[in-house]
Amino acid sequence: MDKKLRTVVWLLYAALLQVILFCTTKALSPTFWITYIFIWVACLSVLFVKRMSIEQEKYLRISFIVLEVIYLLIQIPIGVVFSLGANVISYKTAILVNVLILVVFWILMAGSLYGSSHIQNVEGRQENHQTKL
Repeated sequence: MDKKLRTVVWLLYAALLQVILFCTTKALSPTFWITYIFIWVACLSVLFVKRMSIEQEKYLRISFIVLEVIYLLIQIPIGVVFSLGANVISYKTAILVNVLILVVFWILMAGSLYGSSHIQNVEGRQENHQTKL
């Protein structure tokens, strides 16, 4: 996908999320706003992941963008549930669940970055030690 098309798709996706969140909410309580912020963190992290270099793209055959999509697929339904139950669900529960999901995502990303760089280092050493026939 070229850069302009990717940007348009991302903007349409962000707009759709806004419509879904504001249409499903019962009240604009602190629980709703906490969930809203964490969904935006998930959306903006897509932009961060896309800027990573191609060499670091895969570790154990899982690309960073796949990890990001999984994070979004988990975060959005949880956001809708918290949006629907904004009057009933405590803001502490919203913070706890959203931070837990975000930390797990960061751990997976950091592990993937470390594993990818380690694999590149090993491959670089192997290339230096091989002789050509």
